[in-house]
Amino acid sequence: MRKNPAPIVRINRHPPRAVPAAIADAVSDPTGLQDPLERAINVFRGGRVLLILDNCERLVDMCGEVAGLLLAACPELCILATSRRPIDVAGEEVDRPRGGYRIPL
Repeated sequence: MRKNPAPIVRINRHPPRAVPAAIADAVSDPTGLQDPLERAINVFRGGRVLLILDNCERLVDMCGEVAGLLLAACPELCILATSRRPIDVAGEEVDRPRGGYRIPL
């Protein structure tokens, strides 16, 4: 089985303070660092990485804070965050589809 190259973290399943740990748990870090944010940074500093944060709207402030710290420490990291609201990170690009999303029935 092929490993997913882009870590996907479903944010809505976690309490606010668990967001860094949820991100760190989505990546593999053999160094054994204890701090979850440092573990994630250790992995993401290794090159171009796409991190997908799904359903950020319930924890938009925490997601923005953590994303900002990760992006500052990992210049080649790209984050795709799904949310009904922007996460307010420097350089954020917001894409809102015209006419909303269509769900096939």
